[in-house]
Amino acid sequence: MSNHGNELIELLGLDALHAGSMNYPDFLQVLKEHPEYADTAAGSLVRAVKSKGLVDLTKTAPERIPYLEMLQMMRIPAYKAFDHVRGSQRVVAGIMKHFEAAAGNGYQLRQMLTLIGGPGSGKSFLVDALAAVLEGQIVYTVAGCPLHENPLNLLRLLKQEQLEKLAAHLGPHINELMKATLEPCAHCFRQLMFDGETPRETPNLSNITVNALRLSSRNAGVSVWSPSTQGNSLKTALQDGSRGLVRLVEAFSAKGIKPGEVSELQILLEATEGRRIPGGVSDGHSNEAKSYSPFDGVIVAETNKGSWDAFIAAQPDPDAFTRRNRIMTVTYNTVRTEEVQAYTDFMKNLHAVPHMDPLALKVAATLAVASRMGDDTSVEPDLITRMRMYEGERISVTKKPAPTPYGGGYGTYGSQPKPADAEKVNVSDLWKAAGEQEGTYGLNMGFMLSFISQVVDVGLTMGPPHKPKCVSALTMLNFLRQRIGSWAQTAKTVGVTKQEEKVIERCLSYLKEIESLSSTPALVEKEYRRLLRAQLLQVFAPTYEQRAAEDFDTYVLHARAFAGGKSKVFDPRHRAEIDVNVKFLDEMDSAQGLYSREDRERFRGSVDAKFNQIVRAQAQQAGEEEANQIVIDWRTIPELAKAISSKLDAEIAKKVERILTVQVADLAEDEKKLRSESMQRFRDLGYCDVCLEQALNYSKDHKLWISQS
Repeated sequence: MSNHGNELIELLGLDALHAGSMNYPDFLQVLKEHPEYADTAAGSLVRAVKSKGLVDLTKTAPERIPYLEMLQMMRIPAYKAFDHVRGSQRVVAGIMKHFEAAAGNGYQLRQMLTLIGGPGSGKSFLVDALAAVLEGQIVYTVAGCPLHENPLNLLRLLKQEQLEKLAAHLGPHINELMKATLEPCAHCFRQLMFDGETPRETPNLSNITVNALRLSSRNAGVSVWSPSTQGNSLKTALQDGSRGLVRLVEAFSAKGIKPGEVSELQILLEATEGRRIPGGVSDGHSNEAKSYSPFDGVIVAETNKGSWDAFIAAQPDPDAFTRRNRIMTVTYNTVRTEEVQAYTDFMKNLHAVPHMDPLALKVAATLAVASRMGDDTSVEPDLITRMRMYEGERISVTKKPAPTPYGGGYGTYGSQPKPADAEKVNVSDLWKAAGEQEGTYGLNMGFMLSFISQVVDVGLTMGPPHKPKCVSALTMLNFLRQRIGSWAQTAKTVGVTKQEEKVIERCLSYLKEIESLSSTPALVEKEYRRLLRAQLLQVFAPTYEQRAAEDFDTYVLHARAFAGGKSKVFDPRHRAEIDVNVKFLDEMDSAQGLYSREDRERFRGSVDAKFNQIVRAQAQQAGEEEANQIVIDWRTIPELAKAISSKLDAEIAKKVERILTVQVADLAEDEKKLRSESMQRFRDLGYCDVCLEQALNYSKDHKLWISQS
């Protein structure tokens, strides 16, 4: 056989279900170096998730980085194991906190986790991820035990004085590990105490073999139960999922039980708080009716709010279930960059896709995320600004001062706080203001992926023969209007829920077409204009970042000198002392909305204090390692960054207007060169000739080089 053939055979090799064995005394000895060998199921799960690591920012899509960096600063991990469930990081953080507490033998060890969410919210994907990380994980079990139970459970059969001597011999760590152990099952008891039907004269734990077992949904340690599946008892599922994960699919959607019957779900009351399965495990010898079996497993249920509420309402003792449950709401994704990534992931599995304008998927994602965030005008700032802040964009938003009892005014004795002193809104504030209802309904992911699939199909048939197939952002916008309009028409005859009516109403308002070129566009088209304008400025000003950094350094340098009462300052770029540029400072301060002399002087004098405040706030959110990596750049002070952007944008806009509106032949040579280079930069962003022509024509029609705010 060729070397290639041998390599192929090697690549097709699988890990064995059993990864070795040892005798019981050796197992106890090795626990000092490897206490994780005696982990509970919750401990094994936490270890499995963390072993996959965190998302590597250097290997992820660049547009995701600001969002993931923001989460990092807020100490919200982005676990690789759940990265395919886009935008789920906050929910996952809650799930992991629950399991970490359970792994520490907290009360959570005696609770099941119930994920409640609408269709397409990602409940199933999250539990899929939990099952996937456990696949192939090794747990140490008593050889021959039908429940694959933890070998440490067998120590519960020893007398107290034996346990004390054992701890003295092995070390005090054994007492700590014993805290989460359970009474061993009847099968293991008989294995130790009987030889067939004859009681053993000298039962001894040293005769027990410990196996290293790989968990698998096809063998042991990962099981699924659903009330709709015939012949699949919950008790069997609990036994099969022992030492790993028991997944309850639509657990509370079962129809009511008949009079005199007991709901099968009652078994969960013992499996959670008691950590045992009533009735034991049949081994041909023990009396099932008189015994319990230990249960060490993670129970995760998936359901919707309606089913859960109906189930609890039907219980004679609702508290029996609620206190044994950790309820967690799984919301729809509200992070636009993550939404775009979900569409991209989906399209990778399609056999063929048309070329996509680089803003096309973002237009669709804007509608989807906006439909889930709602339009509560009491939540500040506006919806699009919140959306941008959710995805990690640093935007300066001043908190509204709280009213005081002094004449209904604001601030101290009804006065407005000075702009330089006003507190800024952060993303945590936005999440809190939006409340727990945000993301509980809207256009779900299933709806959106179905829509993207339709767009792909239509896009592949559009355009003239033998020409590249393309879906522009404007085409995507029209597709959205048609799809939502069609849904609205269908809803009139078929009927929809009140929540769906509200979603349709929102989406129609967000997609409303403009009546004339001078009309104010609705939310989605307005956002498309902002995004396209940003690209215009980007391609026509490739040195934007460098110029912004220079303006920032100049402002900080001259503001410090001004605040110190100096008229001269040493400028490193000129390598000489120059006059403090008061005109430049005034220009930048005006762009920030600082018009009075008092406000300007206060802000200039507060630059260093602002640096310290921002760095301190970031350091508090980050750990010590991350705090050492905090970088000061031109975006560090958001209000100053906005002023710098406004100044540069105005300068660039003049160039853009001339190059796009004047005939190429009438441009100067340097302008022709800039135009040619800018068109290439558009193509580098992902535009084809067809969608670029549409974008440029749209830009000229609406003069997008002029600020749309």
